[in-house]
Amino acid sequence: MSKPSLQDPTKICVALDFSDETKVLTFVDSLSDKNLVLKVGLELFTLSGPELVRKMVKKGFEVFLDLKLHDIPNTVEKSAQKIADLGVQYFTLHLAGGERMIEMTRNGLEKYGANKPKILGVSVLTSFSEGSWRDTVGAVSMGAKSVSSSVLGLVDLGVRAKVDGVVCSPLELTLIRQSHPSLLTVTPGIRPTGSDANDQSRVMTPGEAKRAGANILVIGRPITEVKDPNVVIQNIRAELK
Repeated sequence: MSKPSLQDPTKICVALDFSDETKVLTFVDSLSDKNLVLKVGLELFTLSGPELVRKMVKKGFEVFLDLKLHDIPNTVEKSAQKIADLGVQYFTLHLAGGERMIEMTRNGLEKYGANKPKILGVSVLTSFSEGSWRDTVGAVSMGAKSVSSSVLGLVDLGVRAKVDGVVCSPLELTLIRQSHPSLLTVTPGIRPTGSDANDQSRVMTPGEAKRAGANILVIGRPITEVKDPNVVIQNIRAELK
């Protein structure tokens, strides 16, 4: 299994936001650019399970399994090992699960050697606005914190626990880069110029995100819901150059 390095060009990750396996396979087979990362999220994984992930791996794409694990440490550790068995390159867990959960997960993957997937920590979901995040934090801790301060605190925790990278809004990239310049960053909330933000509250264009320090750009519907996704991907690559 080849491993990307931080020196690689900014990667495009296509979020497979489908609820039908046949449509997923038809879409993936239509992609002329094989140098992509394919993201399988919770909805699609619940629908089609591990076998679909194996099919994506066999087609030669890098695969990002985005299940955002968050449970007691032993459960997350064992689940991460099952994910590693699928042959994916990346998977997510919630940094809010704490250092012990992350450390046990990391240690449990050591037996996979060079084939172990990269652990990506999730800080604050990009669907949160400042207002909704203050309400959520306030309900948990009886105190209000901004999105950016919460993200930085969670990222610092993840770095201490030695995650490989983090998932964060592009709007927090500059702050993260100041504290952790070499950390792998995966950024949803990427919308090509002229596309709708949909349910994302904190968004940027591909070029803006790259300049802010993004390593992997996660883009879903602006690619998956157009007539010719290959044209959109080509345009994004041109912008990134």
